[in-house]
Amino acid sequence: MKKINWKQNKGISTIDIVVAIIILTLFVGVIGSLYYQIAYHNAAIRMNAMAVNYAVKIAENIDKITYEEVQETLNDTLKTEFEIKEAFNPTIQVENYNEEDLSKEDIIKKVTIRIDYNIMDESRSYEIIKLKIKEI
Repeated sequence: MKKINWKQNKGISTIDIVVAIIILTLFVGVIGSLYYQIAYHNAAIRMNAMAVNYAVKIAENIDKITYEEVQETLNDTLKTEFEIKEAFNPTIQVENYNEEDLSKEDIIKKVTIRIDYNIMDESRSYEIIKLKIKEI
């Protein structure tokens, strides 16, 4: 029996080129989107890690200083003292624990450390709340 050759090998046809371009555009879009998402989440994780690092450094410094020195005036020197980068905005809020009931003795302060930062036009923040206890 004789083999019939239905296909003629004349090279690449335009249909082959069109199919290849369609497949290529589909995969380039998916791969580009995945690359963008990976880069975004990588940057977000790094920024959050830096914010946590700054907040912990500030909290450790608050443990070292005396009870009377813990005030909101610490906000003035935070960026220079801890060499915090411009992308981060640290703030400290100090509240006396006995504000609601003045009959209690003033021996505890509630310190809120907040680090605000932006990543790709999205505002984020990291916050730590700690207590500073007066040593008698």
